[in-house]
Amino acid sequence: MTEELIQEFDETLARLRDFAKRYKETREEGEKLQSLVAAIQADQKKALRLINEYEKMEKDREKVKEKTSQLLEKLERLRI
Repeated sequence: MTEELIQEFDETLARLRDFAKRYKETREEGEKLQSLVAAIQADQKKALRLINEYEKMEKDREKVKEKTSQLLEKLERLRI
């Protein structure tokens, strides 16, 4: 009977150690995933900022094109 209890205790202890090991691995994986999520979110913010800057540059470019066209028209009128 004592041997059976010792064996059962050893098996339970082995299962608990295995559970603790898997728990630690899962926790570490969770931390890695959280780090990846944070990096992805930072990249998304950078991408959004770049998109906004690009759109502003496009608007500025259009304004410059319009202004250049107006100036060329004025110059052409002055030549006439």
